[in-house]
Amino acid sequence: SELKSLIPLGVQVFLWQLLKIGRFHADPHHANLFLTSEGKLGIIDFGLVATLSPSEMSALTDAAKHLFVRDWKALLADAKRLGFLDDDTPTEELEPIIEAVLTKAVLKP
Repeated sequence: SELKSLIPLGVQVFLWQLLKIGRFHADPHHANLFLTSEGKLGIIDFGLVATLSPSEMSALTDAAKHLFVRDWKALLADAKRLGFLDDDTPTEELEPIIEAVLTKAVLKP
């Protein structure tokens, strides 16, 4: 459908909000996204907006880079920087799990 053709644009818009602006629409589900009569992506319901600090934006950018190059150790360090894991959480045992899950679900070998 035409809406599916806008998925790459939607991803780009939300990444721009997250990584460049630092404020983002925090509820991007199908009922808040629509195709306008002009064939453009429409976004509504900005009732849930979140803000990121410059350090959080930097950590998310680093996490995206580490995901794409499959640097699992660095990705887990980013998770600590972002507060998803405590600083003292041992990550050696998590590395193969993260690799297996993300390779299968996101990166597809």
